[in-house]
Amino acid sequence: MSDLLDVSQASAMLRKMLPLYESIGLTVEHMSDVLECSVPFSRHNQNHLGTLHAGVQWSAAEMLGGLLYMTHMQTLGNCSPVVCEVNIKFLKAATSRIRARTRFDADQVQALKTTLDSENKAFFDLNIELLDDADLVVSTVVAKYRYRRATSD
Repeated sequence: MSDLLDVSQASAMLRKMLPLYESIGLTVEHMSDVLECSVPFSRHNQNHLGTLHAGVQWSAAEMLGGLLYMTHMQTLGNCSPVVCEVNIKFLKAATSRIRARTRFDADQVQALKTTLDSENKAFFDLNIELLDDADLVVSTVVAKYRYRRATSD
């Protein structure tokens, strides 16, 4: 569970902040040690081959860095999360709803906070899997993020 938000509040906030998430139907599923969102398989989200568009998969995966902050914003303080790099490997055609999932446990959150407290910024990676409705991994992602604290100087 998040410091401040539940999954429906987080979904609504993300969809309002970035209308792309509304357009692709992104929904937050879990906000704890496991961060997860889903995107439906719909005609609107398909590519010319009839499979889930690569950009939709990329967007679902990349959003987890922001969801991490939303989940722990009270602990981490006022930060700006920014994605620096995303490497995605498409392993299998996605022909169903997908879920983007990563894990970031309490020890990792504390280490992130410690770095932010001492340096006002922190760099970290998320290893993300995109799974279809059969729980098969359709894509793997390594996303690199920077969180920067708001400072008065």
